Amino acid sequence: MFPTPDLSHFKRNDYNEIYEPDADSFLLLDALELKLNKILEQKPFIILEFGCG
Repeated sequence: MFPTPDLSHFKRNDYNEIYEPDADSFLLLDALELKLNKILEQKPFIILEFGCG
């Protein structure tokens, strides 16, 4: 299981400049974790994340 990223180093003012993480922020990590063995078998050399935010 991937550890949840530690965000404790962010200060309240930091969120004026960055998107505050919510449950959907970690969806990519969840998906990668579920398919990790399959991904590693395919030996990818590029991973692309895209989204609307």
